[in-house]
Amino acid sequence: MNHDDDAAEAVDPKVIDLLIQSAVPEKSDHWRELREQYRITFHLIADRKGVTIRARGNRIEFDNKSLTWLWLLGFAGWKAFCLHGPHLVWGAMTGTNSDRSLRAVDPTYAEATADLETVLYAVREFPLVQGIEPDAEWPEKVPKVQSDKTGLDIQQQAAFDLTMIATAYILLHEVRHVMFNCEKVRPSAVAEELECDAFARKFILDNAIEYSVASGQKIEEVFAKRAAGIALGSYVVFGFTEEHAREGSAYYPPIADRLGTLFSYVDLPADHWFWNFAASLLVSIIVVENTAASIPCLVGRDLCVALVETIRQRHKFD
Repeated sequence: MNHDDDAAEAVDPKVIDLLIQSAVPEKSDHWRELREQYRITFHLIADRKGVTIRARGNRIEFDNKSLTWLWLLGFAGWKAFCLHGPHLVWGAMTGTNSDRSLRAVDPTYAEATADLETVLYAVREFPLVQGIEPDAEWPEKVPKVQSDKTGLDIQQQAAFDLTMIATAYILLHEVRHVMFNCEKVRPSAVAEELECDAFARKFILDNAIEYSVASGQKIEEVFAKRAAGIALGSYVVFGFTEEHAREGSAYYPPIADRLGTLFSYVDLPADHWFWNFAASLLVSIIVVENTAASIPCLVGRDLCVALVETIRQRHKFD
């Protein structure tokens, strides 16, 4: 730990309040009460190697590099949906596996692949560098980090919304760590990580019906959008996790456990767009690691569970 971190000024709590409010409007008051009860403060500290979004005492600390990394992975996830989503729909309609041969005959596949790879290429060195150089390469079709949707096209707006929910999910995970720190009673390290995921997931999803009633939006769509943001948050966590750590350890559960826990919580029809979005993120993970991978012609939760199992077999103890 860098002792200079202790001197880092707290971020204006209104900034975090607005982020949580954008993701979970009906819980704005509850969030502020929780923040005040546990005296949670947020601190922007100096950039360093690896990813830094962590709870320490009643503080949640993050650096600019990690927030930028999160933003880029959020937009990468949307591009993964644009890339793999159409093939998954086609596979479900025709009962055929989505594989290299199907991808090869898609005239838009090469351009969509390049769009995704450009973002992933931009973050390839993030785990190793101390900070982001001012002249660092930035993906052409990804906007720079900004606080609202001004100037964004329709696709970028969708990516922005889901990335904000993903960010809220990741910060709420750390909030539960702070609560454990204050309560002085905690489970095992692995169980704590899963409990922190569960806390963040429930915080975002459990009262979606209240917002649906207040806003006039269909509950299914409110719930699906929030669940998609959480799925994107899990995709970001995968990107943050070093390859050797994805199999799990004495301190962290296997990455497949963290990817898969959402799906038993989502009760949406098998043909709902949410499943296509979540599956696209998982397919992207698989195809990046194995371009020859064949994706089973399943739909809905069954497809997502099968894809998580594929990832589990790839990242398991030998």
